[in-house]
Amino acid sequence: MIDLKIIQDEVEKYYEFEIDFKTRKMEHVYARCLCYYMARNFTNCSLSVIGKYYGKRHHCTVLHGFNQCEIYCQDVKFRRAKAKLLLIISEYFENVDWFELQEAKKYDELSKTLAFYKGLYKKEKKKNERLTLIMKSKGLTDIDRLISHLEPKELKELKQYRVIPFLRMRGKFNTQEL
Repeated sequence: MIDLKIIQDEVEKYYEFEIDFKTRKMEHVYARCLCYYMARNFTNCSLSVIGKYYGKRHHCTVLHGFNQCEIYCQDVKFRRAKAKLLLIISEYFENVDWFELQEAKKYDELSKTLAFYKGLYKKEKKKNERLTLIMKSKGLTDIDRLISHLEPKELKELKQYRVIPFLRMRGKFNTQEL
């Protein structure tokens, strides 16, 4: 029973709430399913023992929750929780599936990288929004914006492809800048 208590404590710590075995809120359902999944995979307890420990449930309820994990894995939040909990709980138990643990580590790294790039994207988006507002207030177009960010080397390449004559014709570009 100590093993089941460790699993429940870690899941509760991750979700930051006490697992209520009567509610049908999705976060609570996810937490219960993760408890069933971890208990089934990491302990030698039978389904009926797991069910009795986690809210006096029937063994069929535990089996159903365990099977639902595959369906819930389509949700990003559930996959993230499962990966992080696998990494945490693997420290307590020896019989962790190596391949599943490696997959959890890869997913955890991927989610950290994705969060990093998401932050960069948000910063860049804010800069672009500010720049767009400034351009609109000055009556500038996207072509002006493109040219304002080009380096001299890139401007010379533009000259080769005859874009500059087109821009000059439209009155958008001064040839003295080259």
